[in-house]
Amino acid sequence: MAALRKSAQDVQKFMDAVNKKSSSQDLHKGTLGQMSGELSKDGDLIVNMQILGKKRTKTWHKGTLIAIQTVGLGKKYKVKFDNKGKSLLSGNHIAYDYHPPADKLFMGSRVVAKYKDGNQVWLYAGIVA
Repeated sequence: MAALRKSAQDVQKFMDAVNKKSSSQDLHKGTLGQMSGELSKDGDLIVNMQILGKKRTKTWHKGTLIAIQTVGLGKKYKVKFDNKGKSLLSGNHIAYDYHPPADKLFMGSRVVAKYKDGNQVWLYAGIVA
């Protein structure tokens, strides 16, 4: 229980820092709609970069982006997981495996948070509020 409380406090500190930086930068960047378009550029994801992918078990795992395929009007991302297996995933089921700059995070951004508990690392999905 104490670990959950500490984790919640860490998330709150992060959110406070992001909100302070992003609120002042929003005035210079424009609307939130314009900012979300910056994150969806084709150049954001490149083959062979390390990412996180959501497996069928609904858990996040580290992997490598091995291909980007156009399917209909959208794109699918082929991920080879570090521990085992490959999957063809939609954009909703992949995430960056690094800390983005605060000016790229805005309210409503989907994030994956890492929580370390001894030797284990747990990954939790969330939304910047």
